[in-house]
Amino acid sequence: MKILTCIFSYNRPALLANCTRSVENYFPWGDRLILDDGSDSPLVDLVLDHWRQRPNWRVVKFERDETRTKNKRLGGFYINMGYALSYARNHGYDYCFFLEEDSQFVWRDNGFPNRMSAFFERCDDAIQMSPLFLERFINFSLMEFIQELGAYRTPRGFNTTGIWHLDRVRAIRGFRFVDGTAPTDPESNSYLPMNSRQCLEAGYRFYWLQQPIIMRNMWVNYAAERETERVAARVMRLLSGKERLIEPLTAQEIEILKRCPGRCFAIQEFFSRSLGPFGTPAWPYASGWPAYISRYDALWRQEKRSGGGPTNVTVHTTLNDSTVAPAQRDLLWGKGPQTHEVSPLVELALRLPAPLKKFLKSVYGAFSTVRLVKPQQLFGFIALVLKMKRERQVFRELAELGTHEQEERTPSEFAKPQPLSVKAK
Repeated sequence: MKILTCIFSYNRPALLANCTRSVENYFPWGDRLILDDGSDSPLVDLVLDHWRQRPNWRVVKFERDETRTKNKRLGGFYINMGYALSYARNHGYDYCFFLEEDSQFVWRDNGFPNRMSAFFERCDDAIQMSPLFLERFINFSLMEFIQELGAYRTPRGFNTTGIWHLDRVRAIRGFRFVDGTAPTDPESNSYLPMNSRQCLEAGYRFYWLQQPIIMRNMWVNYAAERETERVAARVMRLLSGKERLIEPLTAQEIEILKRCPGRCFAIQEFFSRSLGPFGTPAWPYASGWPAYISRYDALWRQEKRSGGGPTNVTVHTTLNDSTVAPAQRDLLWGKGPQTHEVSPLVELALRLPAPLKKFLKSVYGAFSTVRLVKPQQLFGFIALVLKMKRERQVFRELAELGTHEQEERTPSEFAKPQPLSVKAK
């Protein structure tokens, strides 16, 4: 079995150092390929030079040209993914693991290669699967747990973090990864729906594994940090393994993860000790708390109507029992825009010197949360945070049940969720 791990990076040296070190320590199988999208950071070059000299590591740094800069949000990200997939297909690899620089392995599963191979052997319609912990803002009601696979079937065909089964990619006649040389999808400003559609039309699906091994540093924004000696020192500590951005799972947490039944999705907020008590905005909501609160409010209202959530995922014994809906654009991540329009005042503040900008952003963040969030949205956000607290307890209780024979036993608050004390207007 030949596997190539591809790491995509751009101008975030601390995240890149953290990710590559975790790959070296926790995923020692196969070869590694770093694809940098033309970073102009000397610290990124330092990290790239470090791994360029190591066996089983290869580094490709692209030049920033017009094609890579015309899409300010994506850059050459999809171009690099297309290059990586072609490289893996043409060099005889069996699997290609797409990994972004903001990811980190949090535990070492020594049986993972066998688990991965067994999954693809049993699941004929899987073209890609991901061992990534998901965050709470996912719409879990559109996924189904397939017990015989130990995985969740989704209504999409592709994800930017995941492991490709390359023989199935090769079997798709005329397959061409849609990258930055083509127009983006007009609704999402992304190439994800177009690549997903190719796989779906060929009869393939994307899956999430029940026992994930990777978390994402989505609440850390090192792209905006100035390259001071302090940042350089931290990059070196991360590169040497003396520091980590996310604490690895403890033996007890790994045991809880392994024992929890499939109907209870293991999400990142249940395990990560780097998040605060309420979490912080993930990358689709990097413009600030108002968009984050609005999204959580919408998710809470949606789940209130449908009864969905990470602790009551639909379970099927075999793949043939699955009835997951056909893929529909944006549904997995929730309807509606995933960005928030900021005011001209913020745009002006972002052009100011870094110390003043940092101060004004913190002040505006506190002010805009009150000014731009409707009271009912804040109620919905608080309600979901309280719900997450209960879900974490339910998750632990289900894991404590332990054996397969006890799968049907359910804690009382899981069977009959208690009404929330906070009501939305």
